[in-house]
Amino acid sequence: MRSYLLFDLDGTVSDPKEGITKSLLHALQHFDLTCHHPDSLAKYIGPPLLDSFKELLGGEEEKAEEAVAKYREYYAPYGIYENNLYPGIAALLQLCRQQGKKIFLATSKPEPFARQILEHWGIDVYFDYIGGSELSGERVAKQEVIAYLLQSCGIKPEEALMIGDRRHDIQGAHQNNLPCVGVLFGYGSHEELTAAGADYLVSSVAELQQLLLGSAIYQPREHPLGEVIQRMIAHEGQQTRRIAHALKMHGYALGIAAGEGITGREMQLLQAAAILHDVGIGEAQRRFGEVNAKLQEQQGAILAGRFLRQLGWDEALIEEVVFLVGNHHSYQVDGGLLLQIIFDADYIVNYQERLERQPEGNHPSPQEMLQRFFTVSGKALFKEMI
Repeated sequence: MRSYLLFDLDGTVSDPKEGITKSLLHALQHFDLTCHHPDSLAKYIGPPLLDSFKELLGGEEEKAEEAVAKYREYYAPYGIYENNLYPGIAALLQLCRQQGKKIFLATSKPEPFARQILEHWGIDVYFDYIGGSELSGERVAKQEVIAYLLQSCGIKPEEALMIGDRRHDIQGAHQNNLPCVGVLFGYGSHEELTAAGADYLVSSVAELQQLLLGSAIYQPREHPLGEVIQRMIAHEGQQTRRIAHALKMHGYALGIAAGEGITGREMQLLQAAAILHDVGIGEAQRRFGEVNAKLQEQQGAILAGRFLRQLGWDEALIEEVVFLVGNHHSYQVDGGLLLQIIFDADYIVNYQERLERQPEGNHPSPQEMLQRFFTVSGKALFKEMI
């Protein structure tokens, strides 16, 4: 029941395996070491990077420092984004905040990278302070990071608890007189965490929540949709055509949903998904130099989650909006009535905009879409248009 919670990042808040192992391989290839399978490098997720390269390169300090620089050649532009939040972790952080806990990040990762990852997912809003290492290599040991964080924030050890997935988290916490929870859903084994002296072990985010908060339940709050519209418009900037498309999409989705009897909570998340469904277009173009349906869905889902967290939405709602945004082109996905309404509204708006651009054009027949995908209300609305 301690008030100050210190979370490790890699293997505790997010799963960074893809980005870290690709970055390690990039560095090792510089030294003509290409035999490592990505899975064999997973054990290096968590420990200080310089120590890992010393082990991989036979203990040579100079080579290890060069390897860190090569690692960051891939990690900084690409690998940093190749990670995923553990399911349920964002909701746990939100619930901890609502229960009055103060949340801190204690990571051996350089502080700028750690901050960038939290901002990428929009969960930086849940953290009171982000503590990490320096890009120069200073303050990299977990003991040093925790000591720095306690001193910087004026936290007494008896008020704090560390949460991490590797022995370094446990040892660093104990060296600062903090107890530590070892999480088994990360990259440290039961044997590793037990041998290091973990004070508690949990095998899932749900078990971690029970340990930290008991039976606490999140209390929902109101979420004005006007804020979502304003956030979308601010994001799109001068892209007035995309703004108009999103607002038309919202209107059609609202009309179809009313015809299908959608009300309350489901209506709210449906409207949010309709407003935000295309926010990934610009990000996909910026990061990958192209826009296709899958990239648009992937980037849109990330941005939708980030925007709604910044607006203080409940994580349970965010999860469902992210699903809708992340699948709004995936007609093969059986996502229930709400996703079907998103399909309907998006198709109607796109069809309408094609007619506006080329009134006399040779447009494909919509009959197949009507038969295969449309809701009853969507069909009625679309038939009036054609």
